[in-house]
Amino acid sequence: MSSGHPPHRFTCTQANTAWGFATAGVAAPALFDAIKGQVVADAATFDAQALSNVAWALATAGVADAREAFEAVAAASEGRLAEFKPQEISNLCWSFAKAHVTHGGLFRAVAAEAAPRVATFRPQHPVWKSTSRRWRRTPEI
Repeated sequence: MSSGHPPHRFTCTQANTAWGFATAGVAAPALFDAIKGQVVADAATFDAQALSNVAWALATAGVADAREAFEAVAAASEGRLAEFKPQEISNLCWSFAKAHVTHGGLFRAVAAEAAPRVATFRPQHPVWKSTSRRWRRTPEI
């Protein structure tokens, strides 16, 4: 039943908080558990930047038991990759590779989306460098 309120959106502030803790290397298990729960529950409402940033934060922080959150990010991202900037695609792919989470559907969708846009990917977008070996080893791709 709808409350009449718009769906909750994982805000840039929330994503930036996760990013800050991950960047600083500060252990915050309770914070990351709450973030994982929110991702699993609401990833479909996240914008491209939030999806990319939260995946990056979970991977960088080495958050344990985050597979379900990564699956939710993949499901929310797959059909919407046209909304992602090159840096967001890059960060998303890097995050999955860093977390050792293989999601064939997401990587196939990224390959299809990124191929015609490859000229827009610049050196600061390490998607090709950091994931190319992983793509070759993934039998689903």
